[in-house]
Amino acid sequence: MTSGAIDLARPRSRSVFRTTARDAWPFALGLAYAALPAGVLATGPRGVWTVPAAILVGLGTVWISNTVSHLFLHRPFFASRRLNQAFSLYLTAVLLVPQTLWKERHLWHHAGERAPFRARRKDRIAFEIALVAAVLAGMAVVSLRATLLVIVPGFALGMALARVQGYFEHHGDPGPLHESGVTHRGWLYNLLWFNDGYHAEHHLSPGTHWTLLPTVAASPRRTSARAPLLRWTERSYVKCMLLGALERGVLGSRTLQAWVLERHVAAFARLPLDAPRTRSVAIVGGGMFPRTALVFRRLFPDARILVIDGSATSVAALGRFFAARALPPPEVDVAWFDPERHRGFDVVIFPLAFAGDGALVARATRENAAVVVHDWIFSAVPRAARATSHVSWFFLKRLTLFSREAP
Repeated sequence: MTSGAIDLARPRSRSVFRTTARDAWPFALGLAYAALPAGVLATGPRGVWTVPAAILVGLGTVWISNTVSHLFLHRPFFASRRLNQAFSLYLTAVLLVPQTLWKERHLWHHAGERAPFRARRKDRIAFEIALVAAVLAGMAVVSLRATLLVIVPGFALGMALARVQGYFEHHGDPGPLHESGVTHRGWLYNLLWFNDGYHAEHHLSPGTHWTLLPTVAASPRRTSARAPLLRWTERSYVKCMLLGALERGVLGSRTLQAWVLERHVAAFARLPLDAPRTRSVAIVGGGMFPRTALVFRRLFPDARILVIDGSATSVAALGRFFAARALPPPEVDVAWFDPERHRGFDVVIFPLAFAGDGALVARATRENAAVVVHDWIFSAVPRAARATSHVSWFFLKRLTLFSREAP
């Protein structure tokens, strides 16, 4: 350890917190969470409001369980054993999850799940189950309707989301479970989830404090640009289906079309694209609503623009968008993107709904002067990226620029 560094492995003397005062953040978050079920019971959502209230409880359950509760079971926050016991019981009550059972099962998971799970501290677990039952009974007394229609469904949703999160934290890593994990380095997720994205590092060193996980020397077998709960979006057919539905919604409103177009014009204008050298542009997809082609026709009016779209239906009406604006239409190639055929362009643009292999994007970067990729705003920025530009926080979209000149 270098001179002046803090040894987080040792308890802090004369401190409430066992390891570091930074544990005050997850502790405060855990305390604040109680306001959510209390608010539900106090307001008693009715009618259509029961659904968003239940969803909010579900999101809160999975968030607090996978941050505060998870951090606490690995490294209890407090120097005092009694404080740790009290906070554990508090988490049991507000999350409706017996923390001793949760801890034993989670450590069994870290051990590789090699044998059937068997609880050990059965008396303690029985007490915590009774506490959960008592809390639910108390909630029902305060508001039976809110308990049955919001709290219980919300808890079930939270447990389902926790299952989804646990699945995607390992899905795609062929290594043994006790040392596997898919790492996500996105700054926003790791800020909100206390470095939970460093999952491979966490499994390799489960005792490492959450503040130090980014420093663990590890080479994950798999990383992802998506946070675990959003990793299902890597499945192209689901992503394309959802984004296609949103695109059709935009087509139904000229006001939305104008707004979306202006947001993309502003985002592309911020990228360091060299106007005199941008003479040829290939746009992958985007035939249904050719906003990217319209953007480049405005920003680079003399450039050759080629729209590559595998759907003849999508590109059938493409020309009317340009005719309505008295602009020359782009060329069209009804085909799937092929790095052998579609090469030598000054810029190639890939949509958020790109259904091809991600390796094609890397190949396109080598075969063309520059590549721009539409991506989620919360995704980690690749190291090879030259620049980024946010399209809209409302759409959660950004543009990421790659070029052969990038280091």
